[in-house]
Amino acid sequence: MSPPRNDIETATTCPICHVGFAAVRRQLYCTPACRQAAWRARATSTDLNTVSTPVLPARGRREHTVYACTECDQRYLGEQWCYDCVRP
Repeated sequence: MSPPRNDIETATTCPICHVGFAAVRRQLYCTPACRQAAWRARATSTDLNTVSTPVLPARGRREHTVYACTECDQRYLGEQWCYDCVRP
């Protein structure tokens, strides 16, 4: 037979310290200390994943775009101005 749906009558075990307690409503942890320990365990595990993958600095499109002068067909990397023809 399944346990009753009433949370007050159902005994619950704390996932952190494995102590049985009478849960009030949707309570998952026996004490605020266990709740905080669970949150810290979740927070540190996600922080380690983000630290292991380095974030590259954002670059603008202009820095790696090749521009060509319409007069002399000279190509410039990241420069929109042709210094030989003095034209954009």
